[in-house]
Amino acid sequence: MAIGHESLRRYGGYPDLLMKEHRRRNLSLVFRDLHGDLQIDPLTIELPIVTTNKRGPGATSTVRKGVRHGALASSACTRREVNELRIEPLKNLSPEECKVQARSIRQLLGNPEAYLDRYVEIFGNEIGSDNAAELFPDYSASREARRANRIAVARSAAWVSHEVFRRRILERDAQVVLFTAGGTGSGKSTFAANLCKADCIVFDSTFSDTAGHGALVEEALKAQCKVMIVYIFRDPLAAYTATLKRAAEEACGRTITPRTHARTHEGAARTVKYLSGRYADNPKVAFRFIDNADWNPCVGSIELTSRGDYTDLTAKIQALDVKLHNLT
Repeated sequence: MAIGHESLRRYGGYPDLLMKEHRRRNLSLVFRDLHGDLQIDPLTIELPIVTTNKRGPGATSTVRKGVRHGALASSACTRREVNELRIEPLKNLSPEECKVQARSIRQLLGNPEAYLDRYVEIFGNEIGSDNAAELFPDYSASREARRANRIAVARSAAWVSHEVFRRRILERDAQVVLFTAGGTGSGKSTFAANLCKADCIVFDSTFSDTAGHGALVEEALKAQCKVMIVYIFRDPLAAYTATLKRAAEEACGRTITPRTHARTHEGAARTVKYLSGRYADNPKVAFRFIDNADWNPCVGSIELTSRGDYTDLTAKIQALDVKLHNLT
């Protein structure tokens, strides 16, 4: 099927994300559920996806419409003193990555408030470390920089996204927090781009760190927010293929190792399964499950967290990685 330039623009440049009408209908079921439980108007979530031109070499950042922008809450209880800011560097990086990591941390320590306010100005209520990485020139300067330096700016980007989240949930209009969950390449960012248009805060991540992400849920609840966790399942091998294709087409630098890819898929399933039991009787926490197999999403159940086969998954992905690179 020939794909016109206008279609590519509307769907963010991804031929494999062109949605058929039946996919739109299936997704609408999910959004109606969100509306019923958390009073999110599904009519504010427009499908198909329309992305901003915020990634790619030479990209210009575009402020999202319909979400809050500007400085974050400035009360003393939400502001950290600069001398209290601690970022633990990653280890086992190459010498050049160590230099980039040290530079990004130094830049952030120099003026953390500027990074936080700039994040909200550009990305609004869609919170995630991939967005935050865009704030660091060592990453966003070029295609080559994106491929080389995503890991090097990971800790700085993670601090920005987590701090934006912690401050945002303390603001008066913060009522609903939606967490995406699922391994890399499962389609989370595609859903997040829609959900952030609704009247809610979207934290876009793999949700694969049971302790860390569980703590974020607790913070949202302590801030008197309602919480929705949307788990998106896609076969890890199909998701890995999509991840490599996305990195090549988008030049976003979000490349990932087979081991890390496997860990995000297994970890996301484990975290969601655990938290669904922990909050089973909490009316302020809701879970939704989406089966995103073959880019034909449909509403699923908690059983999706047990659907993946994670036995020797890293080895299987490594074999697939070799096969895919031999084809290029």
